[in-house]
Amino acid sequence: MKEQRQAIHNLWINSFRNNRRRNIFVILALALTTLMITSVIGLGMSFIEASNKQTVQRVGTVADANLNDMTKRQVQLLKKDPSIEIIGTQQTVGAVDSQRLKNKKV
Repeated sequence: MKEQRQAIHNLWINSFRNNRRRNIFVILALALTTLMITSVIGLGMSFIEASNKQTVQRVGTVADANLNDMTKRQVQLLKKDPSIEIIGTQQTVGAVDSQRLKNKKV
C-alpha cells in the first residue's frame, strides 16, 4: 500500500515537472476565470443598484406597494396588520405647469 502511494506520488511529481507550460496555462486560465466571474458579479450588482435608484427617481419612493385614494379607516387597518412592517403616507402638494419649463430639466 505504501509502495503504491509512493509510485503514484512519483508519477505525479514527474508529470508536474515535465508539463510546466501546461501547468502555467492552467493556473493562468483559473486566474482569468476567477477575474471574469468576479467582474460579471460586480457588473450585475451595479446594474441592480442603478435600477433601484432609477425606480426611486421615477416613482419617488422605495416602497413595495403604492396605494392611492385610501380612506383614513383603510390606513388604520393597514397599520394594525402584523404582516406590514412600515407604513407611511405621501401627499402631493402641487405641480408646476409652465410652458417655459416644459422642455427643460428642473
